[in-house]
Amino acid sequence: MGSRDDYMDKLNGDMPEQFVGKPNIEAFNAALAAQLSELYEFYSQLLSLHSTNDAEGAQLDNIGGIVALSRADALAVAQLADKHVPMDDETYRLYLTWKKNLNTSECTHKDVYRALKMFWDKTPLYYSEDPEQPATMIYTVPRAASEHEMAVFRIASMVKAAGVSLHFVFPGDSHSSNDYTGGAICEAVRERHIESAG
Repeated sequence: MGSRDDYMDKLNGDMPEQFVGKPNIEAFNAALAAQLSELYEFYSQLLSLHSTNDAEGAQLDNIGGIVALSRADALAVAQLADKHVPMDDETYRLYLTWKKNLNTSECTHKDVYRALKMFWDKTPLYYSEDPEQPATMIYTVPRAASEHEMAVFRIASMVKAAGVSLHFVFPGDSHSSNDYTGGAICEAVRERHIESAG
């Protein structure tokens, strides 16, 4: 519903039978339908301008106030992965979506996966568990990641339950691990280790 004709049909449909076809009533309904249509368009536009996907500039900053992530805070988080990242609207929008996920996450593996995929869209991301590593979510990335990309996982890994570790498995030639903030371990391993982790 939203057009003048839609509202006119609705008003006429709700009209008591004794008023149907009365010229003055129909003129009133036509005027009311036009105003309701304009009101609907106004609120649709307002909703669109204040959605994370479509908002720009100050409107995006207002959303940041609601989800508790200012543009400056988003930049500080983003710089954990890239010191030279520009905090333009497009980048800020990504971090606002991540923060909304963080605020509303139930910390299931699906929630963590969704947060990770926001930052990793190059290859599939595989989830697995290992009975020998309780309270550990294991994510395997079937492509070598750069140092920058590994740092991005550190940001996304904040979406997890307390007491749960995240273990990332990347293919590579070296074997090294870093204990990231939030208990995330980002490990570069040889290709043969991926099968045992998957």
